[in-house]
Amino acid sequence: MSGIGGIFNLDGGPVPCETLEPVAGAISHRGPDGLATCMEAQVGLVHAHFWTTSEDHGKKQPFPDGRCWITADARIDNRDEILPLIKSRCSSPVPCDAELILAAYREWGTESPKHLVGDFAFAIWDPEVQRLFCARDPAGIRPFQYALTGNTLVFASTTGAVIAALPSRPVPNLVFLSDLLAGRYERWVSETAYKDVFRLPPAHSLIAGAGGVSVSRYWTFGQGEKVLYRTKEEYLSRFRELFREAVRCRLRSAGTVGMTVSGGLDSSSIACMTKRLNEDGTVKGLPVHVYSSVYDNTPCADERVFLDELLGACPGFPATLIPSDDLWGMKEFADDHGFPLDEPETDVIRALLLTQLRAARGNGCRVFVSGHGGDQVMNTDAYYFPDVLNDVGLSEFIRELRHFYLYRQSAPVFFLSAFIAPHIPAKLKRRLSTLFYDPGAGGLLTPLCTKVTKGGDLQEIPRGLGGRGSGRIFRAVTDGLNSAYRITLDTYASSIAVEWRFPFYDRRLIDLMVMMPPEFTFRQGVTRCQLREAMKGMLPENIRTRVSKAHVGDLQDRGLKYEEKGRVETLLHDPVSVRLGLVRQGSLKEAWNSYLEGTGYPARPLVRFLCVEAWLRGYEKRFGRIPEGDAKEIN
Repeated sequence: MSGIGGIFNLDGGPVPCETLEPVAGAISHRGPDGLATCMEAQVGLVHAHFWTTSEDHGKKQPFPDGRCWITADARIDNRDEILPLIKSRCSSPVPCDAELILAAYREWGTESPKHLVGDFAFAIWDPEVQRLFCARDPAGIRPFQYALTGNTLVFASTTGAVIAALPSRPVPNLVFLSDLLAGRYERWVSETAYKDVFRLPPAHSLIAGAGGVSVSRYWTFGQGEKVLYRTKEEYLSRFRELFREAVRCRLRSAGTVGMTVSGGLDSSSIACMTKRLNEDGTVKGLPVHVYSSVYDNTPCADERVFLDELLGACPGFPATLIPSDDLWGMKEFADDHGFPLDEPETDVIRALLLTQLRAARGNGCRVFVSGHGGDQVMNTDAYYFPDVLNDVGLSEFIRELRHFYLYRQSAPVFFLSAFIAPHIPAKLKRRLSTLFYDPGAGGLLTPLCTKVTKGGDLQEIPRGLGGRGSGRIFRAVTDGLNSAYRITLDTYASSIAVEWRFPFYDRRLIDLMVMMPPEFTFRQGVTRCQLREAMKGMLPENIRTRVSKAHVGDLQDRGLKYEEKGRVETLLHDPVSVRLGLVRQGSLKEAWNSYLEGTGYPARPLVRFLCVEAWLRGYEKRFGRIPEGDAKEIN
C-alpha cells in the first residue's frame, strides 16, 4: 500500500510544479517512507513510498527504465512465473514489483495487465507514443480515482487527492448518495461521492493521449483458460494448491506479518495454512503475530472457545488479545482524529477494526492479513438465494430444498426467487425495483430515502460459469457493495500505515471458484464445503465443521442507542440530507423512534443515513453550503 498520483495534459502542455503539490500533499499519509515527484514533458507523477517487501525496500518511485516512467502501488504475486519471460527488460536481477510491471509493459504493451497476478494500481508514461497507460487489479484491492477537466487528467490513490487538484469546488454526487441511502451500491464501482470524479473499475485499464481518455476491461473472472477436472479429488487438490499459493504470496514481507483471527473458518484457515507453510520451509522463519478481538459481555460476538482451539493449534504465533466490548458503534466516526473521510463510510464500527490495525502497527507490523472476502468468494450465503437450487439434480432437489426454505417465510416469494427471478434480465430487475418503489407508502427498500434511481450498471454475469451459485460468487466479488467495502478497508489501513492483504481475493482462486460445480460449495445445509475439505488435517475439527457465525450487531446497537445517542440525535436534527431532498424528515424521526423502541425497524437504513449525513456536514464545513439547485437531478 503506497500512494500514487499524477497530472497529465492531453494537449501536450507542460505541467506546472505547483499543480502537483496538492496531489502529493493529499496522498502523503500513504507514504511513511517518503515522497517523490517527477516532471516529464506534459506529465507530472508522484509516489508516496511504503516499503513492505525486501524487493521494494529503498526503491524510490517514480522511476524510468530508460524510456518509460512508472508510479505504482503494487504487489505482484506471479513474479516467478513472469520474470523468466521479461528478465531481459529488467535492470536488476531482483526487480521490485514496479520494475516488473514496467518490464511487462515493455514486453506486452497495453495487454500487460492480463499477465499480472496480484494487487496493483499503476500509471506508466510512455513518451515514445505520448501515452499515459493506467490499470487496476481485477479484484480492485488497490484504489485508483481520476477526473478530466478540460484537457487535464488528474489521478490518484485517493479521491481527496484528485479533488485537491481541481480548479473549482467539487460538486457532491447526490445521485450516488441517494442510491447509498437506499442500500444500492452499484455506482461505487465506477463513480465517487463527487460528480465528475470517477473510479477506475477493477479489471480495467485507462489510456490517455492526444485523442482523449478511454477506459476498457482487460479481465473477466471465469473467462480465462478453462481447465475442467474429472473428479472431486482433482478439484479439491487444485483448490488446496491455489489457496496455499494465495496465502503464501500475501506473506511476502520484509518484517513481521500481523494476522487477524477470530476462530471463524476463513481467518482460521489462513492461520493454519501459514503454520503449514512455516513447517514445510516455504516461509521458514517468517515472524507472524496474531491479533484477536475478544468479548466478555457481548455474546453475539464471542468466539473464544474456537479462538482458544486455533491458538492452541498455532503455538508458534504470539497472540495479542484485544478486549473489545467497549469498541461500540460510532466510537470513532466521521472525521474524528483527522480521519481522511474522502467519501462516506459504509458502517459505524471503525473503532473495532482500527484497534487491531493500530496494535499491529505498534508492534512493527507493516503487513496485515485477514479473511475478508471469504464470504463472497466461498459463497457463504448460498442458502439465502433459492435460485441456486437450479444447480442441483432432481435426486438432490428434495434434500436441499428444506435447507433453502429455512430462510423464506412465504412460499410464493420462495418460488418466485427460485424459478422466476433467475430468468428476468438484470436491467429489467433494476427497472422493476424503481417502478414498485413508492416513497409515499414507505417504499419497498427503506422508508427514509425519497427516490430510488435506476442505479449504476452491473457487470453482466458471463456465460459458461459453474452454475447459478458461481454466478452468485461472480456478482458478490464484482458488485458495488464489495467495491465500497474494499475502499473503506483501504482507507482504514492507509490512515495507520498498514498494508492490508486478502488471500481470498486472489485472482486465480476466484477464477477457480466461479468454475467449480455447485456440490463443492454447498451441500446438505453446509456452505464453504471446498474449504472445509481442503483444510482437513490442518484445521481443528471444531472449527472446520463449525456452521455458526458471530456478529457485532450488539456493539452497533449499543453505540447507536446508548453510548453515542447524543451524537446520533445531533445528526438527526436539521439534516443536510433532508434539506437537499434526499431524506424525508417525518419518516426519519419515525424510523429512529421505532428503532429505539425495538419494534422491528432495522439498523442498516439508519446507519446509511448517519454515514451520508456525517459526510455531507463534513463537506459543507470544508467547501460551504450545498446549493439546493445541486439536488434537482434527483427530485
